[in-house]
Amino acid sequence: MKKFLKENKIAIVVYIVMLILIGLGVSEYNREYGYKKRVEQHENLLKKCEEYDYSTEGHEIMEKVCERTKNEEVKMDDTITTFFYILFTRKLSNFHLIIPIFIMICAIKKWHSYMRNGLIKNTLTREKYSKCLRKGFLDSYKQVAVFLGFIFLIFIISFFISGHFDYTEALSYDGLVRHDFYNTMPYALIIFFIILGLSYFMYVNIALISARYNKNYYVCIIISYLIWLALDILVEVFISGYLLWKVFKINTNGTFSLFSIYDSWTTKEQIIQLGLTFTLAVISFIILYLVYRKKEGVVMANEK
Repeated sequence: MKKFLKENKIAIVVYIVMLILIGLGVSEYNREYGYKKRVEQHENLLKKCEEYDYSTEGHEIMEKVCERTKNEEVKMDDTITTFFYILFTRKLSNFHLIIPIFIMICAIKKWHSYMRNGLIKNTLTREKYSKCLRKGFLDSYKQVAVFLGFIFLIFIISFFISGHFDYTEALSYDGLVRHDFYNTMPYALIIFFIILGLSYFMYVNIALISARYNKNYYVCIIISYLIWLALDILVEVFISGYLLWKVFKINTNGTFSLFSIYDSWTTKEQIIQLGLTFTLAVISFIILYLVYRKKEGVVMANEK
């Protein structure tokens, strides 16, 4: 147990921070949008209706609002709406910036130590190089499942807060979640998690590629994160802003961005985002293969 805690202390700290952030996000949602808050707002509006002077000009609008308020029941949002509202609370709205570096920190620690401490050279006397890479990379890829688990945890919490999946009422107004997203359920939600998974694989691959060339763990993390930021600038500014819009007159509505993977999209936008993350994930796997293809280069790099 002590050995496990020592080897995974950085990851454990990151996991705790993630749970705290999720807890703060849920707490903020309950405080700002929860059932008690809705009841309070409903009662305040009813009070205003009772005190309102209906002899004033324009009272017809207020009269309709009050009539509707008296007849309506205070309801909680459906699970899908609650889920995205929690994701977009102030505490969690920067997940698109935080999660990449969290995944990189957790995914690369063991593999980086394995290479830099010379363990890989000793292992290669007993195992094939391909088997060694497979074991190390699979261990890093576990973080994809872990962090998807954190997002799914928010979804589970959303269900317990909401208690239902009936998004009929959400379709009657323009809220945070696009109507098209609701209309293509449950496929839209499944694709949402696939997009996240593809993005998370890309984060891990970037960190693994960086680990090949950076002997210092912290430098490796910083370089990995900067590569991801540079990649987003390339995709969003050059490819989307210049190539697609200026040259081909294709408007991607800001969807062609690594920063928008937690948004809820129209079907067209979701297909664009899925295509983008799938393409980048495949490219990252190809580059990873090319970087680690030659055993001699990897071993020699760790001897310098």
